[in-house]
Amino acid sequence: MPNHLKHETSPYLLQHAENPVDWHPWGEEAFRRAREEDKPVFLSIGYSTCHWCHVMAHESFEDPETAELLNRWFVSIKVDREERPDLDSVYMAVCQAFTGSGGWPASIFLTPEKRPFFAGTYFPKRRQGGQAGFGELLALIHERWERDRSALLGPAEQIVNLLTHAKTGEDKAEPELLEAAVQQYKRLFDPEHGGFGGAPKFPSPHNLLFLLAYHRRRGGRECLEMAERTLMQMLRGGLFDHIGGGVCRYSTDELFLVPHFEKMLYDNALLILAYCEVYETTRKDLYLLAAERTADFILREMAAPEGGFASAQDADSGGVEGKYYLFTPEELVRLLGPEQGAAFNRHFGITDAGNFEGKNIPNLLRSDPADRSFDGLLARVCEYRKSRCALRLDDKILTAWNSLMIAALCRDTLSRFQDAENGGFYLYGEDHEALILRPKETYDGAMPSGNSLMAWNLVRLSQLVSEERYGPLSERQLDFLAADARQYPAGYAMFLLALLDNRDPPPKVTVVLPEKSEAERLPLELPAETAVILRKPGGEYPLKNGKTTFYVCRGHSCLPPVNELPAL
Repeated sequence: MPNHLKHETSPYLLQHAENPVDWHPWGEEAFRRAREEDKPVFLSIGYSTCHWCHVMAHESFEDPETAELLNRWFVSIKVDREERPDLDSVYMAVCQAFTGSGGWPASIFLTPEKRPFFAGTYFPKRRQGGQAGFGELLALIHERWERDRSALLGPAEQIVNLLTHAKTGEDKAEPELLEAAVQQYKRLFDPEHGGFGGAPKFPSPHNLLFLLAYHRRRGGRECLEMAERTLMQMLRGGLFDHIGGGVCRYSTDELFLVPHFEKMLYDNALLILAYCEVYETTRKDLYLLAAERTADFILREMAAPEGGFASAQDADSGGVEGKYYLFTPEELVRLLGPEQGAAFNRHFGITDAGNFEGKNIPNLLRSDPADRSFDGLLARVCEYRKSRCALRLDDKILTAWNSLMIAALCRDTLSRFQDAENGGFYLYGEDHEALILRPKETYDGAMPSGNSLMAWNLVRLSQLVSEERYGPLSERQLDFLAADARQYPAGYAMFLLALLDNRDPPPKVTVVLPEKSEAERLPLELPAETAVILRKPGGEYPLKNGKTTFYVCRGHSCLPPVNELPAL
């Protein structure tokens, strides 16, 4: 029989609608029942393309014996982290406070008043090594809830108090933060394989965008080398899908060879930007091709019929991680013929020994990535791959990942999200359901944090629209972030990009157009970060010679108006 998730719209929740666990969605009904029955709440947070979420579901949530324990002793709630990033942020902070680390699935135990008292991530069905089995854990928590509840709940208040303590940093966003971050990136950089630190390695395109911007503004060949080396290695390894385009979520090894196979919309969107930026800097066609192939993948496989883009493609096919992406030499020889198949296998590193569980992830680690002679075969291999098995698509259309509604949503931001007293922006608005925490995310994880993006937005608005209106707001937001960023600058790349734009602003080009300007073409070759403003003639911006006129400024210095745009 279906549980309480049967009327939900989230693909992740619907995956669990037929579980024997009596799941509830997050809401007052579940907590009211917990209060009435005096039961703790088991909160499970994950997402539809999460491999270990699937594993725990198959082992425990689809198991009648485990479900019977949950249904007898707990009220169980299932949350899609992508649908409710507010809940995920709050309870992931709790998980990290309890365990020192985080990840998904998140397994949180709460009182009926939503106060957490125990947290972890994946639990195996039965004890493995030193880790308790999930059923064993449920029995232990139930026993303590019934017999020694005060001891069980003791740490909860300390954890919540720690997490709700307001930070009021007094630091200023000084320019030396930029150089400190560059030095930190240099220390973390892997010169042999690209990326920063050891495995696992995430794409983190915002780090690369900052390094590329720093190189353009202030020189520093090493910044370009770090960004380019990383983008090239991702392109050569198995993180990039050489058959169908697009980039997987992260690499499990230092070579960028073996990915965690899910594909996220936000990673691919940011990497399109990064490959375009490195192409603009280097003019190497290979980077433009990488951006185009990634965009082709998004348009082909993640575009929703009603508009917008789906959130993610699953890592698993038929319950096996990566099955969709793996090949043997024999099947490609059968598909392409002996001569072409053998050449294809050599080029993409597909061998009898394999590079992942006896099979192969196509890669170009030992081939020339600029060699285009196999492009004609890729479409055949891609269609063949689709015919073998299918990938589950998480077809949620998330505003934050689509940016189609960002302009409209940014208007309801200063009044509803800003902390006017202590600075920064909350993750959720003042009219939102009150949770146990109201976080202000600052650290850039897989996606840039909301506060970092707001800093960049406010800086750009001050440059484009009104320095008088947005200038003080942008300075305050930069100062708010500076306190956290000073501890670990390399983890705040989007903030650093905003700080770089603020302290070393890009050119601002005001284009004054005559009334009959349809036939005139605006110059297309402008640096990507140039602030371009279109105006009608009049006031402080008259036309020169009756033609399209360019007013070029940088910082507080302007050139005379001209009819031909000077080199920027």
